[in-house]
Amino acid sequence: VKEARDKKEALRKEQKTNMMSILTPAQKIKMENLKKNREAKRDEIVAKRLDKMKTKLNLSNDQVAKIKRSREDIHNQSKDIRDNDQLSRTEKKEKLMVLKEQTQNNLKSILTPEQINKIEELKKNRIEKKQAR
Repeated sequence: VKEARDKKEALRKEQKTNMMSILTPAQKIKMENLKKNREAKRDEIVAKRLDKMKTKLNLSNDQVAKIKRSREDIHNQSKDIRDNDQLSRTEKKEKLMVLKEQTQNNLKSILTPEQINKIEELKKNRIEKKQAR
């Protein structure tokens, strides 16, 4: 299984290299612009999600600022992991899982016990709605 994953990873890297070598400079610029647009859209979604969280959990401005900083740090760390070509896909996945755990722990350290309970309740409701479909 590991051999197959490594082989697949090598093929993926080769395909990316081949694709980048055949793109024109204009196409590369367009691809970069699309990437920036995706990042901007992601930032919008994150901001909306944080606003929603603020109202549903009744977060203080201090908590919002801490969560924002934490998310930015985590985002930068995950980007560094994903962009690191020295790591295999499995290693990246493991590091990202550890980062996800850190994120959850950071969030729990920022929130009050009541807010944590509210999050769990909202999660439970979301799961029930999905199962009802």
